[in-house]
Amino acid sequence: TQAVAVIVNSYAKTKRRDEMLLRSMSKIVMALPTSNFDAQAVAGIANGFASSDVRPYDQELFKRISTIARQLSPAAWTPYAVGLAVNAYDKIGALKGDMLCRLSQLTVAMLKGQRTTAFTDPNLMADMMLAFSKATCDCPEDSGGTPREAISAFSDSFMAQISPPPTIKKAVRVQDDDGSEFLRTPPPRKGGKEEQKEKAVFAAAQRFRNKLDVVIIRKLTAAMCMGEEYGSSKLWTSLSKTLQTTKFQPWQGADWGDILVSFDQACAAKALPPNNLEPLFSHVSREFTETDGNTLLAVDGVYKLSCAFSSHDSTRSDGALFGSLCRAAAEIPTFRYTSESGDRVIGALESWYAEAHGEWEEEEAAELKQLLDDAVCVAREGHEIDAML
Repeated sequence: TQAVAVIVNSYAKTKRRDEMLLRSMSKIVMALPTSNFDAQAVAGIANGFASSDVRPYDQELFKRISTIARQLSPAAWTPYAVGLAVNAYDKIGALKGDMLCRLSQLTVAMLKGQRTTAFTDPNLMADMMLAFSKATCDCPEDSGGTPREAISAFSDSFMAQISPPPTIKKAVRVQDDDGSEFLRTPPPRKGGKEEQKEKAVFAAAQRFRNKLDVVIIRKLTAAMCMGEEYGSSKLWTSLSKTLQTTKFQPWQGADWGDILVSFDQACAAKALPPNNLEPLFSHVSREFTETDGNTLLAVDGVYKLSCAFSSHDSTRSDGALFGSLCRAAAEIPTFRYTSESGDRVIGALESWYAEAHGEWEEEEAAELKQLLDDAVCVAREGHEIDAML
């Protein structure tokens, strides 16, 4: 079974459409006895078939994999195997049924059983959260781990690994100068086990924080919003601080747009203090206008940033920001636009201008209207070319 998993995953990485090979591997999997499978093989085979370019996927194969997976004991699963299986079912869009309920139960049990640190790869964690947020399965509330509970447990895990609680030390009773007694927690003895443990915990937290990037934070925040499990305000505040020290890169424009929308939604749901929202929007808008390559945005980047900036009070009235996005839209080659994306960009920019132009000086408004017209012209030309193809 491990050999099948390796072959299928290796083939998937080549992006070749060898349907005959996949059918052969599928027949082998269907013929092997259940006792030959362990959790790692099940997850590896599912991921390999899900990652291949051949669609539609083999439903009978995945039914067999699901049946085998449900028969395995919880102790047979590792966090990596669970993560691989969740992502496999996400790739094929099979986000309902008993299998996903089983995977969410395993996830919650692992996170609760190992004090929130069962999973230590933030990218895998964010991918799993995003998959669970899209789940449509009807897991019983008393099942011990619904997809929403898995998202909540992951939120706690992120917070615990980003900012671990201080090491708990036993308090001792000491006497004050006036003879009164009180409890005091002694500092860790230099070079002792307590100090070494504390240093190891904070070093692990630093390594975890260093792995966080814009893409991971985009997936994490989107999952919490889609699943309506926002976690603690401390987590959102910590993520905001991380983002405020991150440089804006044009090819991540769509990610930044999604992040800003998620933070706005979290603020509306009172999961984030309003005073933590403004610094983030200010940082992104400043970084965007000061980045030399901000005209290298993709179509999605222009659209999502336009939606995010136009929905926020302080950035909506920023004429320089609006002009920069119009220039970015006009610099995109026409063949990059499709009928749908062209309409989206035009709608977002025209809506922003309609809402904000009254706050700009007449001369500035006229200049920005010209930039808007240039962007609309390019997007419409791309729309027409796509319609003709």
